[in-house]
Formats: sequence, C-alpha cells, structure tokens
Amino acid sequence: MILSKPLNWLMGIFKRENYAYFGGAKGNRLLSNWILSEVSIDRKLYSDLKGLRARARNLVHESPMMARYVNVMRSNIIGSTGIKLQMKIMDLNKIPDMMANDIVERNWEKWGRTCGTKGESWIQNLLLSVDSYSIDGEIFCRHFIHEGNVALECIDANRVDTLLNKAKDSQGPEIRMGIELDEYGKPTGYWLKQKVTDYRIPWEQIRGNYIRIPAEEMTHIFFPTEPGQTRGYPPIAPVMNTIHQLNGLNEATLVSARAVASQMAFLEKPPGGGKWTGKDDDGNPEIKIEPLALPVLPAGWKVQAWNPKGPEIYEPFARAMKLEVAVGCGISYPAISGDLSAVNFSSIRAGNMQDQEYFKTIQRIIIDRLVYPIFEKWLKVNLINGNLKPLPFTKYNKFNSPVWSCKRWPYVNPTDEASARQTELQMGIKSRTQMIEESGGDVEDVFRQLQQEQQLAQQLQIKIGDGSNGTKTAPSPGDEKSAPGEDGKTGSKSQQ
Repeated sequence: MILSKPLNWLMGIFKRENYAYFGGAKGNRLLSNWILSEVSIDRKLYSDLKGLRARARNLVHESPMMARYVNVMRSNIIGSTGIKLQMKIMDLNKIPDMMANDIVERNWEKWGRTCGTKGESWIQNLLLSVDSYSIDGEIFCRHFIHEGNVALECIDANRVDTLLNKAKDSQGPEIRMGIELDEYGKPTGYWLKQKVTDYRIPWEQIRGNYIRIPAEEMTHIFFPTEPGQTRGYPPIAPVMNTIHQLNGLNEATLVSARAVASQMAFLEKPPGGGKWTGKDDDGNPEIKIEPLALPVLPAGWKVQAWNPKGPEIYEPFARAMKLEVAVGCGISYPAISGDLSAVNFSSIRAGNMQDQEYFKTIQRIIIDRLVYPIFEKWLKVNLINGNLKPLPFTKYNKFNSPVWSCKRWPYVNPTDEASARQTELQMGIKSRTQMIEESGGDVEDVFRQLQQEQQLAQQLQIKIGDGSNGTKTAPSPGDEKSAPGEDGKTGSKSQQ
C-alpha cells in the first residue's frame, strides 16, 4: 500500500497519452489506414524500392504523359547543346590565356565524341543520366581509366542490388542496399551484379556474382529527402497510383467510346413469333443493314436498340488528375500535359519561371557531383599523357579553371525582356558577361564572333551595325580617314 502511490506516479510519467494534439496524428475511422510507424527511410526503401522502380519504368513505357515527362526533363536539363565547357584560364596578370583555353576546349570536345565505353558521346551519357534520375530517382555513372583516357559508363540502378546487405564485421565493412559504407556513412565502394538477376544471392557466393567498384570510380547522385538516406527513389512515386488510375480511366473511356460508335442492336422474338429466315454462317438470326436499305422483319420479330452513353465527366476529372500528377512531379501543368488551351501570358510565364528554377537546380547538382569530377580526372590524365602539349602537368591548378554553360530558355515576350535587359545594362545592375552567361553563351565567343563579323564586313565592303544601338555602321576599307569622329571632325578614332 505504501508503494502504490509512487508506483502509480512513476507509471503516469511513462504512460503514453491517448489524446492527439495535432489533427494529423489522430486515429479514427477516417484515418485508420494512415501509417504512424516510425520507420527509417532506408527500411522503407529496402522493402519497396525494387517495386517502385519496376512500376515507374512500366509507367514511362506505357503512359504517354510519363513519356512526355521524361522528354521534358531531358530536353530542359540537357537540351540539344548539352553541358558545354568554357575554360577561364588566366595568366598572372589576370589576362585570359587564349592558347591554353583553346587547347583544353578543343581536346575536351574531341574526347567527348566517343567518351563512353561503347563509343557513346558526352551528350548521350548526360541524357542517359537524366533519364535515370527522372525514372529511377538516382544516377550511377562510372568514370575510370580505359585505354589511356577516361571512359564513362552509365550503370543500371538494378545492378546495385537493394537486397544485398551486410553488417560490419571482421571480414569487411557495412554494405547497405549494395553500397559499401564507412563508419560515417560515406560510400567507399559499390557492389554491382555481374548480370541483372531476379533472385537474392547469399553473401557466401558474393565474390562469384558481384564486382566491387571503388567509390573513386563511381558517382552516385540522388536527392535525399531524409537524413541518413542511402538510395534514391523515383520522383514520380507520390503520383504513381494516380497515373496508373488515369491510364485505366483512359482505357475505359476508349472502350466506352468504341461501344457508342458501334451502335449495336439485338433481335428480339416475342412468344409466338414467326420463323426467322435470315441466318449467318453459324445458323444464328442475322439482319444486314446497308445504306438506304429498309429491311422487313418476319412477323413477330422486332429490333431492340442498344445505345450506351459515354462518360460525361471524363474531361474535368482527367484534367484534375493530370493537374495532380503535374504537382507531384514538380513541373507545371502545361509543360507536362502539353495542354495550352487555358494559359495566358502571365500564367505561362510564371509556370516557365518555376520550371526553369527546378531544372537549374538539377543542372547545378549534376555539374557539381558528376561533371566536375569527370573533368578533373580527364585533365590530370591528359596532362600526364601529354595530350595537351605544350601545357605542363605542373600547372594543373592553373589549368583547372572550367566554367560550364547549360541549357537556357527563350523569353516568353522577347521584346519586353530585351528592353528590360538593356535598362539593367544602362543602370549598371548587370554586365554583358552576366547577360551572355545567363543565356547559356560565353562572352569570349560572342566578342570573337562580333570581331569576325566586323572584319568580314569590311572585307566585303558591307555596312552593318556595331551592336551598340543599331544605328552606327562599320566603315568600309579606306574610309577610316574620312569617317567623322565623335566630335564631327574628320579622322579615325585612333588618330584623334
């Protein structure tokens, strides 16, 4: 009796409250199927990742909307020009080293034509990497020395076995879902299946069925949603069920529309009806309907028409489902659906800006995690091998000055945007270099082209604008001395 009160008091401290203070934590009949378990993200992926990836790939193969989603990601993140190299090597006086820049850029372009292990180009590997992220939610790209240069190989995520797990012991480090980790969770190696199989291989047989790729040769990119996450999952996971149901709705609507278009009817014989004379090859009653024909039915027979109706709510319901898919994928509705019927200038501009920021984020991650490491490895190998002569390896830090230009997008209203940029330039808010780089170009290339145009125009005695305000003209050969200067006097600018 003496211990009952302290015991009850102690039990009251550790007793779980039955009342939920937040609506999202309540448990009732409407929320009975809402998961409340505290499970780590890796435990969820270990259980569901293989199925998620398989269904995501199936949806991309079967759903037109998901096929467009992948094309939108591919064309906006990489585009037709890919991720281009622009070298910014400077001398000690901060003057561009034009010769070194040209040598590195020229050899990089040459290497990029067949940099894959199967002869794929640089842009092909980038496109395949974006496809892997869009569908599987993670990129595995191997970059290693092959035949005296760097070679690229995009790895199928299925080869990094989700079911391959091993605790750290005296025989080796921890392996979690095919990725070898150190004590801090940093990848030290990747275990790949020799061949993609559909069964789980015990650890005792691992050395004959798996190959280990050191982390220095592999880039693994995904967007973690929780701390401690080891693998990525398909970005379309939140809306996969919606996409599947939308495909079913489309199929059911198509079947219904075909039934409506068929205009079928049945022959009905009341009790005591006469004998049917027209029969098909199987002896069943049949009536042939031809244009402008008025067939006469036997006595007692009649035609029972069947006029099925198609769904009346398909369009608004399908649009709502497509809008949900667009929200879940992080892309605006017009971009992912191709439906521009309800857009105006303001809405499409706002949607494009949001989409472009999303694409820029992925571009930044790919450059930092994939492109930079590949370039640095390529630069070291080619400087050592002498492929970049006369550039010496001792100045590697100087030569390691790349800048990457990515896909950029045209303006919705080019005239207004150009006027705004001209105002920013006059106010000194932005420089020409910044504007050119924002459009995906390089200021050195643009200025060289302008110089070449001016020189060619002078050779052909053609007057063109100098690009400053569209009114000045380039002097023809021999006219420099007679061309008026800024003060109205005759003479060249160099003489004045």
